[in-house]
Amino acid sequence: MNVFSAGISGTSDTVSFGLNEGVKLDYKASDFSHEVRAELMKRSKVVLGIRPYAVRRSEGGVGARVVVNQWLGDQTHIAADFAGGTMVLVEHDRTNLAIGENVGIRLDPGSLHVFDGDSGRAISHGQELA
Repeated sequence: MNVFSAGISGTSDTVSFGLNEGVKLDYKASDFSHEVRAELMKRSKVVLGIRPYAVRRSEGGVGARVVVNQWLGDQTHIAADFAGGTMVLVEHDRTNLAIGENVGIRLDPGSLHVFDGDSGRAISHGQELA
């Protein structure tokens, strides 16, 4: 699982995660259930987790830089510099990306696993409380 520490903030309309290097993930409040939002807003820092198969490349996504692109015969594993760490993506087609190429990535809020920043305890998995 890809994991990144994040600050968290929100309004009645938004939920925002601030990662290292100024990376910000902004979501609509409605992307999270009321119960999950309530638990998230009790905290100032969390750890976000997302499995490699749930990370999507997207033209309008948050920037990342390819450091590894490996075709394994039935899927491509891509590692990219992202928010001061490494984000691993899995795609089921052969992907032609050069080392150093910039890509946009999207993290679907329904695929996020959120953990308490102090205890490490799971808060939510997608729309469900842990």
